[in-house]
Amino acid sequence: MPQKKKGLPTVSEVRLKRRKIMDQRNLTSQNIKLRPRKQLEIFHHAEDFVKQHRAVERSVVHRRKVKKNFVSLKRKNDKSVNVYFVMLYQRRAIAIAKHQKAILKALKLSRQGDSTFVKNTPQNRVMLKKIEPYVTYGIPKMKMVRSLIEKHGMTLEEDVRVPLNDNSKIEKHFIEVGIDDGSIVCLDDLVHEVASGGPNFDKVMEYLEPFKLTNPSGFTKSLTLFKDGGFRGDRGKNINEFLQQCIG
Repeated sequence: MPQKKKGLPTVSEVRLKRRKIMDQRNLTSQNIKLRPRKQLEIFHHAEDFVKQHRAVERSVVHRRKVKKNFVSLKRKNDKSVNVYFVMLYQRRAIAIAKHQKAILKALKLSRQGDSTFVKNTPQNRVMLKKIEPYVTYGIPKMKMVRSLIEKHGMTLEEDVRVPLNDNSKIEKHFIEVGIDDGSIVCLDDLVHEVASGGPNFDKVMEYLEPFKLTNPSGFTKSLTLFKDGGFRGDRGKNINEFLQQCIG
């Protein structure tokens, strides 16, 4: 008997329709991914612009005062003070001058409660004076520096904040950045370097992430400075009581 010739393989109509639908879905999803996202326009009330204008005026006046007292601020140097503790008290997003934004960015202070340590130098005293309306700062005790670093100290590992609970990692990091004289091998060395404002202070602060603290009870949004009965600005040694409430 003659053999039948084999025809081309057939595909059912249902399967073809299903494949066509899936291809269309994949194409649509690709177009959605490639489509540029629309930027949402933030609506501001008229009161926001009034606040912004008043804040800029205050900023200009404050800047003039700092410029006027620039020489006296540089000369005023208490050798017993090694470092200042600085905390971002409140950031008014639409009412802050560019030079103040730049200083806060350099200090890595972006959110309310972000805190850091700053070495006592003439330039840093002038810098703190410029951002005085938005921060509170003062002279911390060794005890408070230790408590803050031990309880809230963090560093970055692969873009993830991790606590400082491994002395071997601390030692390894500082050897990699060139501090191989054994001056920083554990957490206690970090505390001592920060509290004393030592020669490796800048590298230690680069290693540490900003401290995330919460404002204590009685927090107010008033811009009044501490010396005038408010909450912002230079607290001197009174910053230790404030820190105690924040750390808990």
